[in-house]
Amino acid sequence: MKELLDRHGVPNKIWLLFQPEKGKAHTVLTFQAEGKTVYLELTPQSAKPWYGRELVYDSEETFQQAYYQKGFEIIDVTEQIEIGQPPRFLLERLNKRK
Repeated sequence: MKELLDRHGVPNKIWLLFQPEKGKAHTVLTFQAEGKTVYLELTPQSAKPWYGRELVYDSEETFQQAYYQKGFEIIDVTEQIEIGQPPRFLLERLNKRK
């Protein structure tokens, strides 16, 4: 999806949403469309009622604030993604908890 958005010049980012106290982690893709920030969950969450539903925020800041208030660290990992490689950005955080 990121590659497709890049080809069309659509601004986008990949985020790690990490909730240390619960050990929860999500990876999400956000992109800009019609002046809004569209959120796509990249971590399988099929049991969640909103999975697969389009989530739209007024801005990137609004998206970040929504997750910050839920106790998540919000980390831009766009440049750290390596297709076919383990997610080092997450593994490093999980190893710190041990």
